[in-house]
Amino acid sequence: METNELIERYIAKVGENLPRKNREDITLELKSLLYDDLEERAGGEAPTKEMTADMLHDFGKPETIAANYQSERYLIGPQLFPVYRVVITVVLIVIAVVFTIPLIITLLSGGFSNIASWLPSTLFGFGQTLLLNFAWLTIAFAIIEKVKGDSWAEETDEDEDWDPYALAPVENPNRIKRSGLIVGIVLSACAIIIFNFFPHWLGMVIISNEANVIIPILTPEFLSYVPMLTVYWILEILFKLVLLRQGEWRPTTRWMEFGLGLISLYINYQILTGGPITTMSWLNLIIQFGLGIGLIVGVFESIHRLYKIIRPPIIVSESDNSVRSKLA
Repeated sequence: METNELIERYIAKVGENLPRKNREDITLELKSLLYDDLEERAGGEAPTKEMTADMLHDFGKPETIAANYQSERYLIGPQLFPVYRVVITVVLIVIAVVFTIPLIITLLSGGFSNIASWLPSTLFGFGQTLLLNFAWLTIAFAIIEKVKGDSWAEETDEDEDWDPYALAPVENPNRIKRSGLIVGIVLSACAIIIFNFFPHWLGMVIISNEANVIIPILTPEFLSYVPMLTVYWILEILFKLVLLRQGEWRPTTRWMEFGLGLISLYINYQILTGGPITTMSWLNLIIQFGLGIGLIVGVFESIHRLYKIIRPPIIVSESDNSVRSKLA
C-alpha cells in the first residue's frame, strides 16, 4: 500500500460521513492538512507508510473527524449512522424475502395470465411496507441520537481504538470493466445471428440411425418479438461501444443505460403476457417464471440507476498537484 493511497482511504472514509453539499470542499481542505502534517513529520525526507499510519491514527477516527466538521444539527450522527445503515439494509432484505416468497408461489401456480392485475399491487405493497419501516427506524434512531448523541462520540473514542491499515480501498464508481462489456457485445451479436437466421437451432434434438433431427420449440408468438429484440440488442451493442470508447461512466451513458433498462422492461413484459414462448409446457413455465423474476429485478435496477443519475457519487479530484507534490 502506497503512502498516498492510505491518505486517500482516510479521506474517502471521512467523506462518507459528511453532508453532500459541502463534502468536496471539506475533503479538499482535509487533504491539504494531512499532506502538510505529513511533510512536517517527514522533515524533508520521503514519508514512509508507517509514518503516515501513525499520523492518521493521531489525527483521529474518520467518523470523529467528520462529526467535528459538521456545524449543523443532524438527525442521525456520524457515530450512529453506520449502524443505522446496516439495520436499514437488513430490513430491506427481510422485506424483499417476505414479498418474494408469495410471488414465487403465485408464479409457480400459473399466475401469469393475470400478472397485470396483481403485479402492480404487489409492488405498491412492497414500496409502502418499505417506506413505513424506513420511517419508523429513522424515528427510532433519531430518538437515540437525541438522547445519547452528546455522549456517543466520547464513549466510542475512549473504548475503541482503530487501525488506519484497516481502511477500505477507494473505488472509482465511474470505472468500467472492459472484459464484461466485450463479453456482452459478443453475446448480443450471437443472439442477433441465432434468433434471426437460425431460430430452428433452438429445439429438441432427436438422434436416430438415419439422421439427427432438430425439432424447433419456439412458438410463432415468441418469434414475432424477434425484430423488437434485435433492435434492442443493436442498441445495447452501440451503447457498450460508446462506453468502451469513453473509458468511464458519464452522465450521458448513465441515461443511455437507464433508457435501455426501460426498453428491456417493456419487451420482457410484452413477452411474458403475450402467449406461450415454447411448445413445451414445463419449459414454458420455467422461462415465464424467470422472466417474471427478471421483470421485478429490472424495476428495482431502473430505480437504482435513476438514483445514481440524480445523486451521483462525489469524487474528490486527484489533480491537486500542489498537494500531491508533497509526496514527491
